[in-house]
Amino acid sequence: MLQIPLKLIKMKKTITIATLLFFAFVSKAQNTEPCYFDKYQRVNQKTISAAELEIRKEINRFRTHNPSLKTIPVVVHVIHDGGVSNISDAQIQSQINVLNEDFRKIAGTNGDGSGVDTEIEFCLAKKDPLGKCTNGIVRINSPLSNHQTYQRSLLKKLSYWDNTRYLNMYVVKNINNGSGILGYSSFPGGPPDEDGIVVRHDYFGKIGTASTSLGRTTSHEIGHWFGLYHTFNGGCGVDTCLDGDYVCDTPPTANPNFGCSTINSCSNDVPNVNDQIQNYLDYSSDNCKNVY
Repeated sequence: MLQIPLKLIKMKKTITIATLLFFAFVSKAQNTEPCYFDKYQRVNQKTISAAELEIRKEINRFRTHNPSLKTIPVVVHVIHDGGVSNISDAQIQSQINVLNEDFRKIAGTNGDGSGVDTEIEFCLAKKDPLGKCTNGIVRINSPLSNHQTYQRSLLKKLSYWDNTRYLNMYVVKNINNGSGILGYSSFPGGPPDEDGIVVRHDYFGKIGTASTSLGRTTSHEIGHWFGLYHTFNGGCGVDTCLDGDYVCDTPPTANPNFGCSTINSCSNDVPNVNDQIQNYLDYSSDNCKNVY
């Protein structure tokens, strides 16, 4: 009998409740963390735990269901200052391509690792909320391109499409005055009008201003959007299913990993294997990531 990994179950089922449960990050960020989720989780553990309970209920219901391919229409809101942060259509499309390589485990691409095909695809929207033809890209010249995480709701006021029909992605010039944050995402459990992800222009896609990137910052943030935690969430813990990132088939990890060095930071998994530095939800380098 085919066994579906818990990580894949969680991702696929979360998409069905993502339009009901959303949560945005709205407080100040730590300079040492490239993803804002760590800070938010420490401050809002009660809300995150409530969302996790709902996700687990849906996982239990999903075990008897095998869904078909899901396609998520995306609208990319480019919030720029008239300079290089007004990235090209080609750079935006390169990010969509990376997401599909990673989520579909496309052979011959950087996403073809030891993970699974999640049967989730992304495409730029073809119709806008009024039913008119669109390329799925909105461009707005605004000082909010110099983005502060506590201003998340202001991005929505600038530009926002119904989150029950689209995934809203915001591309900005910088986040928290060059603090080191590359991007952040909503997480199941919060207001729908703040749903979506925010990513710096130089980490969105893999060409143009993001030519030194492989686009995995966005792959990482979409993982949070689907309800996944960092691989190092809670450290080693005790139970590899009920602690850490709450995913049984992810090896426990004590701390975030950077670069691509092999390490075995926890020994409470059976069999005892190395940290999964290939996981998109770690902080390891783009060129070693290929697993959800």
